[in-house]
Amino acid sequence: MRYSKMILAGGLAAALAAVSPAAALAASPEFAYTEEEWAALQDNTLEYEEIEKLIKEYNVTYQNNMAEYRDFVDEYGTTNEEWSDAYRELADEFYSEMGDGDTASSMLSNLQLEQQAENMLTQADEAVDDSETYRLEYEKQAKTWCSRPRAT
Repeated sequence: MRYSKMILAGGLAAALAAVSPAAALAASPEFAYTEEEWAALQDNTLEYEEIEKLIKEYNVTYQNNMAEYRDFVDEYGTTNEEWSDAYRELADEFYSEMGDGDTASSMLSNLQLEQQAENMLTQADEAVDDSETYRLEYEKQAKTWCSRPRAT
């Protein structure tokens, strides 16, 4: 058993060594760029035209923003109508969790649930953004990271 684990570990190490470290850390799949584009991005020479692509491939903040964006879209949808509907559904869930208890703790719990439901309904009424707004904000942030300094 020990011998097979050593062989497996050795094979895994050899496989990882064969992969280029820069390609392994890139966010996009191999087919996202041509071989020439990948070579240019990984040649350790920074050119102005490559900065935006390098940010999208290797900047952790940008990648986290895009992951949050995808999670948000999966949960709430892409249009402001879908967002409003999601907020209204949350409000309905809060209302349905309210109990009939007459103790102080149950009354306090009901009050908190009612306030949360009202907040969700307010957000539903005020939802004017859509997923494209958020995506554009993240893209704008990435563009500011690669903008040229202005001459003073």
